[in-house]
Amino acid sequence: FASPPGGESLFELSLRVAGGLSQIRSRWPSQKVVLVTHAGVARALNAILTRPADEDVFRFLLRNGEQAIYELGRGV
Repeated sequence: FASPPGGESLFELSLRVAGGLSQIRSRWPSQKVVLVTHAGVARALNAILTRPADEDVFRFLLRNGEQAIYELGRGV
């Protein structure tokens, strides 16, 4: 997918989210963490953690105020 003018591509966004997730796991390895974010980051995070089929990535959408709960294993 192409990036908007001056913006990042979906791939670049996913790399940034994966890096942030790695930092969170390093800083708070056994604690509960709450993330508040916009839909694009939530979608990228869901794709990283659940590894859906390509055609299902864009079907994931959190509405305003909704939550998704994930438990991170050592391999994530």
